[in-house]
Amino acid sequence: MEPIRNFDQLTSHLKTLNKRKRIAVVCADDPNTEYAISRALDEGIAEFLMIGDSAILEKYPTLKKYPEYVRTLHIEDKDEAAREAVRIVREGGADILMKGIINTDNLLHAILDKEKGLLPKGKILTHLAVMQIPTYDKLLFFSDAAVIPRPTRAYPLHGKGERQVSPFVGLRQHCRTGRSRRIRECHYRRPAGRKDILREDER
Repeated sequence: MEPIRNFDQLTSHLKTLNKRKRIAVVCADDPNTEYAISRALDEGIAEFLMIGDSAILEKYPTLKKYPEYVRTLHIEDKDEAAREAVRIVREGGADILMKGIINTDNLLHAILDKEKGLLPKGKILTHLAVMQIPTYDKLLFFSDAAVIPRPTRAYPLHGKGERQVSPFVGLRQHCRTGRSRRIRECHYRRPAGRKDILREDER
């Protein structure tokens, strides 16, 4: 298989699988979410369960073009909609959970519920973003950009409660602006406790 270097190639690869992913969308009541759903439907790579206001099909008639791939579940309360979407994914009724117009903390509250959420015990929820830059020859992946503001690699070893710490525990950044230049200072602690300061002139 050739490397996938842009979104067009990624979409083409998904089409070759001939299998639509089942996506549960929480509160899909905005143009951006509707656009993303329409694109996925047009490309033939997904089907959707819209959880929230069932009137969305009237508000966005383009979704009516695919009645066999778009279903709605009417739940007015957003927190209840999030809990139901999480339940459906957890029980195998959908492959992917997608966020619409709902506060992130409300959705995470349902996802991280210790008894009814999606996160297995002892695991960490993280964030992965993918970016395509015209001047770069491949896709860029960014992890922990928002969910874990101070990431570490601390984890149990051999099931004995031992822990290993990343060289970049407690990353902190701040900027100071001077008259002629801006200096960025990045402080980070190593496992031995030594502090380093990196300075970079910003042209």
